[in-house]
Amino acid sequence: MKKILYLFLFFGLLNFSNAQIGKGSEVEKPITVGVVNKLSGFPHLVYYPKEDKNYYFLNFQNNEYPNITDIKSVDFYATPEELDYLYDFLMSCFEDKELHTIDVGDQTLVVKKTAMSIRITVDFNEEPEPSGWTYLSKRQLQRLFGKK
Repeated sequence: MKKILYLFLFFGLLNFSNAQIGKGSEVEKPITVGVVNKLSGFPHLVYYPKEDKNYYFLNFQNNEYPNITDIKSVDFYATPEELDYLYDFLMSCFEDKELHTIDVGDQTLVVKKTAMSIRITVDFNEEPEPSGWTYLSKRQLQRLFGKK
């Protein structure tokens, strides 16, 4: 009889411990601008619509560690015109082998042309997170920004 009483007491206490969870709310689903590699799903550019500026996420597989899945994310607010400016900036990096930089949100993109693609390195300025990088060809860049 004591065992049954202890079981009821134990399960009764567990029931009260769940009372600290609040109400859930629905989260808006992101709208995909473009995906470069549909098999892996990376890199991809998505946004959450906001009233004045959309909130964008550029996610990519960090090529720093080829054997480890390390996903990096660059987040920023931008209008459609500012997003077009970023696209035009990245496309202009294919024209010469100079080092180009642009601030995007709280991060800095460092872009350099290598052979037929550009290497995009993300410097996370005020975070303890290490930098990450990826390669994109012209066609991949067009797919990423939904231009093709």
